[in-house]
Amino acid sequence: MSVDEVDFYVDHCSQEELIDLHRKVFHSDMDIDFWNWKYPYYLKANSPYAVVGGEVIAYYGVIPRNYINSGVVYKAFQAADVMVDEDYRGKLSSGMFMRLIENGDVIKQKCVFYGFPHKRHYILGRRLKMYELVQELNVFSLKSSEVKVDGRFSYAKSEVSDISLEDYNFRYSNFSASAPGGFLERGYSYYLHRYGNHPVFDYKAFIDSDSLFVVRIDGESVQIMDYLGDVAVFPEKIRRLSGAQELQGSMLTGWTALNSEDFLKFSEVQVSPAGAFFVKSEFEGAEMNCDKFWVSMGDTDFL
Repeated sequence: MSVDEVDFYVDHCSQEELIDLHRKVFHSDMDIDFWNWKYPYYLKANSPYAVVGGEVIAYYGVIPRNYINSGVVYKAFQAADVMVDEDYRGKLSSGMFMRLIENGDVIKQKCVFYGFPHKRHYILGRRLKMYELVQELNVFSLKSSEVKVDGRFSYAKSEVSDISLEDYNFRYSNFSASAPGGFLERGYSYYLHRYGNHPVFDYKAFIDSDSLFVVRIDGESVQIMDYLGDVAVFPEKIRRLSGAQELQGSMLTGWTALNSEDFLKFSEVQVSPAGAFFVKSEFEGAEMNCDKFWVSMGDTDFL
């Protein structure tokens, strides 16, 4: 069978069909509530899918989320679940990926696709010319027990939904005014949906006088999902976060596009390659012209 014998659509097929395909491809179950959180109807982006004999055999899931560079908002979409049924892989796969993209309504407009593949998928995508590299990501880590922090500057724990619009916007303004290069839009409605409405993971907010962290606590492991505040003092803020009473004895980790030189004055913070890559594809003349781009764990759809 050739790719030309496959029918492509962007109409809304049932979640059950797509979840079944996800199960076949990734050999894991996805709850329908998680699927609807990831692809909410009000953010519908007409993700393209392919059909053979009435059966969905491939899908290119996209999530609309704009990015900002020098104060200008640009249209963007995250490439999330890219799936081809195992029975139709091989010679069909590379052509299938490109046909899915070509048949998606989203690329008929000026926009940028982005994603966060790990190394194996990154190498495959580069070979298929699906995207190009923006930045290789680093992971930072520190043990709270190894950090001495002045208690006067500690963070207060809060539920995500208890952070007011005013408090959030003040810290978002501090972040957007200091972010180096571009960053993905992260307004208050995004924040509430991303962290407050997640059907599986429980996130907490930690707030001080001028900044905000969102974290996911799993025993002694703490993933730093997001940061809003002055980027210039981000390494110092991480140290202060580690002093929060609720995080004592924890190992804090997070993603960053910063390199080890930015953390050199803090010997407790370790920085190493994350094994993940920030990549892009540009359509209809769109360009992501950013020498630097702010990325955090929360910018993904899977953490």
